[in-house]
This record gives sequence, C-alpha cells and structure tokens, in this order.
Amino acid sequence: MKLLILSNMYPSVQKPYSGVFVKNQYEYLQKIKKAEDSISIFYMKRSFTNKIGSLLKYFVAFIRFMPYYFKRYDVIHLHYFFPLGILIYLYKIIHPKTKTIVTFHGEDIRANLTSKVLIKIFKIFSKKIDFTISVGQDLKKDIETKLNLNVDLILSAGVDTKVFFPEQNVKKKYDYIFVGSFIYRKGIDIVIETIKKINNPNISFCFVGSGPFIEAIKNLKKDYNVTLFENQTQHQLRVLYNESKFLLFPSRDEPFGLVATESIFCGTPIIVSKVDGLKEQLIENKTGFFATTHDEVFNIINKTYKLSDTEYNVLLENVLKANKQFGLKLVCEKLYTVYIDLIK
Repeated sequence: MKLLILSNMYPSVQKPYSGVFVKNQYEYLQKIKKAEDSISIFYMKRSFTNKIGSLLKYFVAFIRFMPYYFKRYDVIHLHYFFPLGILIYLYKIIHPKTKTIVTFHGEDIRANLTSKVLIKIFKIFSKKIDFTISVGQDLKKDIETKLNLNVDLILSAGVDTKVFFPEQNVKKKYDYIFVGSFIYRKGIDIVIETIKKINNPNISFCFVGSGPFIEAIKNLKKDYNVTLFENQTQHQLRVLYNESKFLLFPSRDEPFGLVATESIFCGTPIIVSKVDGLKEQLIENKTGFFATTHDEVFNIINKTYKLSDTEYNVLLENVLKANKQFGLKLVCEKLYTVYIDLIK
C-alpha cells in the first residue's frame, strides 16, 4: 500500500502544538505498517499571519503539491477538508483508482459554509471523497446535513498514552489550567472574566498557549495568581497537566477537543463546556463537570475549589479509568484497517 497523508495543520516554531495529532498519527502508522507499505506526508506548517499571508501560504502549498500529481498512491488521507480538498479533487481526476479519505475537524466546514454558493462549491469537491471521517457526533450531523455526505466513521485524532500519563508524586501547583489557542472560540474570555469576578488570590490559574488574548492574560498576572506558558512541547504539557487539579476549558465550539482527553490521561479531572465532542469525553460528576456560561464557570470554580481531599480523590480514581477508546494506538489501528479495506 502506498499512502499519502495530506494536512494544512502541522507543528511549527510559532505554533508547536498545532496539528500535532497529524504528526503523531503519521509516526505511529510508520510503526505498525507492513514492510511493503509506503507512507508519505505533505503538510503546511502553521504560523501567525494576516489574510494575505494565509492566501500566499496556500498558493505556495498548491505549487509545492504539483509533483505529487505525477506519483501514484493507493490512498490519500486528507485532514481538514477545505481548501486542500481541491488538491485531492484534481488528483482523483488524474488517478481515479486512488481512494481518498477526508477527516473533517470542524472549522473546515463550519467556518466556511456561510453561503449557498460556498455550499455548492463544497459539494462539488466532496464528490471525489471515497471515505468520510468525523471527529465528533455533532460534527457528523453538520457534514451530512450541509454537504449531503454520508459519514462512514466517527474517530477522534487520538492521544498518545506514552506522552500523556499520570506522573508519580507530583505536587499540584495550579488549581486550574487552560490549554489551547487564546481566541474567543475557545472561551478564553470567559476564563479571564471569571478570574476577575472571583478575585481570590489563593486560587491559582495556569494558561498554556498563544493568541490574540495573550496581552489580557499578561495583564491578569499583575493582580491575580496567574502563570503563563507559551510554546510548550507535549512532554512539558504533560508535566503541567499533572501539576494542575483541573483542566478548565469552556470552549464555544469544539468538534472533539483533544486537550480534554490529554488531561484525563494525565489523571487530571476536567471542567468543560457542554458542546460538541467535549460532551463525549466527560461523565458529569464522575470525571469532571460541565460549565458553559460565565455564571456556570464561576459557580463550578467556587464548588471545585472547596472539594475535600476525599471528594477529589474519587474524581481521580474515575479519571484514570476513562476515555481509553481515544488512545492513539486504537485510533491508528482503526485507520490502518480502513486503508487496507478500501484498496481490497
């Protein structure tokens, strides 16, 4: 089997955490493939830029991809449908026997399907897809409703249990940790306003990430118990999860939300919004709590901060048994089976 993985997301110096799951899948598939298999990858590194810069990045990517049209692959697996879906649409015209798989991650259709014209364009390009994967149940409904495209499999990106695991004898330095891009969609503004509203210097918060709200977080450090980490590796992130009592992640739109299971695999209970894929990762009052609005986040922090050691330890016991189905090993083994079945 000759497989090409195609993605517009991949770690970079500016955004070392962006698309890291694509890298993880690629490297794990290399471990489990048969000797006669060949697995290649084509990706775009993420970086901060303006709209013109983004257009230029995609233009350069389309030029870089040109030599691949002269190579024959059995399977092409695309992460993030638009606009790189145009590439596999054209590839299928040249190589109609190649099987194409697309994993939809959410923003690729939710942020772009804003008009009837765009929906029609997406439907045209989606006609060359042989197998469709959604990372979450709610996203599956969007794909089938908006594109009239049957979703064949719901499969998360996968969390590497050799990277994210509970460390022994780690002291809890932070009460709450937020991990992700500092953007409105991730609910970072809810966390910032809640810290101000609680106004308790004894409650410690840790922020990991980067984005437009970073200056607001830096300003918080002047008056509140706030620690900020920007460019962290996955191994550094594991340490921070372990050093935190709860993950706080009130995202407004999260087709899956890998950070939730990463936290759980590290033995850290989660507080997440009741949306999309996050709903699939939390058993309320067992592995954490739902909190979506400003008031809910405020109330949950006040509640969880006062939990006794006994109550918190019950959460820990539940967390350590949870979400095994989202491990990278199981995800990649399932993907490999899909590849083989498609080309039979």
